[in-house]
Amino acid sequence: MKIKVWLHLNVKAHHSKDKNMALTKLNNNAIPFSTGSVLQTVFVQKDTPLTLNTTVTKYINATITTKGANSTFLIRVCCPLYSETNNNGSHDVDFAAALGYKLASASATSTDYTAITTYAPTRHSIPFANSANRAFYSQDGYALYHSYNSFTPVTTLYNEDTLAPSQAVGTVIDIGCFVVQDSTNVYLNIGGASPTMADSGSTSSMTVQEIAAGTISWQMNL
Repeated sequence: MKIKVWLHLNVKAHHSKDKNMALTKLNNNAIPFSTGSVLQTVFVQKDTPLTLNTTVTKYINATITTKGANSTFLIRVCCPLYSETNNNGSHDVDFAAALGYKLASASATSTDYTAITTYAPTRHSIPFANSANRAFYSQDGYALYHSYNSFTPVTTLYNEDTLAPSQAVGTVIDIGCFVVQDSTNVYLNIGGASPTMADSGSTSSMTVQEIAAGTISWQMNL
């Protein structure tokens, strides 16, 4: 899994007869970030497929440490969904995916997370804290036929959402994408056709951007 973090510096150039004046001013004063400025970006990339079952699983997650207080977070997640079945005949399988967040340390359990997703389908969903059942993607009844639909792309899951908790600077937030299917048999894989197949799959990713809630400043020493 690949993780990248960018810090966004909102620096304006100042013209001066003294060529050292701007640098001195930058060193001795904080750099301002206005409301709506992107403070940082965390990017996570995953190439390992996961075989789904009836256990809710966190497939991909990104952890971010806040640079500003009470920031808003823009979240984008993209994951391919593939069919896989080792049983003859046709199959009807339900699937759900949802986003949640947790402060401090990460967890593998969805009910330790607060739902980010607001859609609450009645057929199939992911359980979160406070008895919230949510899904940004919920499918009732993929029809899979062993001879024709094995190991093929079903769809690409893509979701954008925002999160705006009340938090202090330096708060650690883990954002996870949880997935589940309603069958104990092998029907669906996320991220690729099978964890054992190296020649059939696609990259999954999650991007989280922290956006300033108000004007803040950082002290920079160059």
